[in-house]
Amino acid sequence: MENYSLHKQYFSKEFCSDLITNYKSYFTFEPRPGWNSWTVSDDSYKQLILKEVKNVVPGNLISSWINISVYEPGYFLKLHTDSRSEYTVVVNLNDDYQGGKFLLEHKILDLGIGDLLAFNGGEIHHGVETVLNSTRYSLNFWFTSDTSKVEIKPIKLF
Repeated sequence: MENYSLHKQYFSKEFCSDLITNYKSYFTFEPRPGWNSWTVSDDSYKQLILKEVKNVVPGNLISSWINISVYEPGYFLKLHTDSRSEYTVVVNLNDDYQGGKFLLEHKILDLGIGDLLAFNGGEIHHGVETVLNSTRYSLNFWFTSDTSKVEIKPIKLF
């Protein structure tokens, strides 16, 4: 039995392309070691994208963080767990890069544009291989039932 769910082309190529083009209008830059993080800062946009993922998120959870990860050549994310997430959702926004495959425990996943991956990020080790060329973009969500773990203004999905 798989410990994750993969939804191929959950988001359209148009949505993903638009998000890559315009994310700086809705997100605030918050660099992290080894990768660039842009945290959602526009409340109306936050509501919009949360509505899009509500069908794959358990109903008792609230959003604790939403970000765009930008991996330039040489960037990677080592295997880790998410300390503030009971449920993690990752959406791959592009595929015009080499390397940068998603690591989930001992699996290597080659995600396409718009593919949505959902799993318990607080328990399952995950990361991103080194990006070799071009830039890799992903949209990431953390969800929790514990309001003390919330990094952004919490929004209940249901």
